[in-house]
Amino acid sequence: MSYQADRRMQITLRDGSAPAERTHEDRGDGTPLCNIQLRPLRGQPAMFSKLGPGEVTCGNCGRANDREEN
Repeated sequence: MSYQADRRMQITLRDGSAPAERTHEDRGDGTPLCNIQLRPLRGQPAMFSKLGPGEVTCGNCGRANDREEN
């Protein structure tokens, strides 16, 4: 499942490297629509890196987006 969103984010290491495979929709407050929690990535602290408009590939964000629209 994928869809387009104006605000997206991706989990990366603090320096912006090693982006996670999926992109998430930013709910507008710097947190992902699916409420995924940050965990260390490769043993290092992770963060949500902001992305511009484009494709969201997180299925959980897609399901949450469907619930909010209905």
